[in-house]
Amino acid sequence: MQNKKVQKEYTDDGRTIADMSGVGRPGMFGHLPERRRSHESEADAEDEDTAEPKQPPFTRRERRMYTFAAMKAGLLIGLVYLLVCCALIGFLYLIWMVL
Repeated sequence: MQNKKVQKEYTDDGRTIADMSGVGRPGMFGHLPERRRSHESEADAEDEDTAEPKQPPFTRRERRMYTFAAMKAGLLIGLVYLLVCCALIGFLYLIWMVL
């Protein structure tokens, strides 16, 4: 009774899961939009015929919707933490008063 692990041979089907070719390395002080714009314009000039169609930029309304959705999600998480802390303080206060 030998337990041997059988490894399946990997074959690449050529699909791209996440194209990381356009991702630049962030600077020490965050992203600098000026440098990124010049880099993107050079890349666009080189790969204009092979590039995939780009999505149009967000409209003002869409950007506001995404911002408020992210704020609501963050505030909801903060509210949960606040309620848990209040419940813990109330429980500890109850133990303190009984003992």
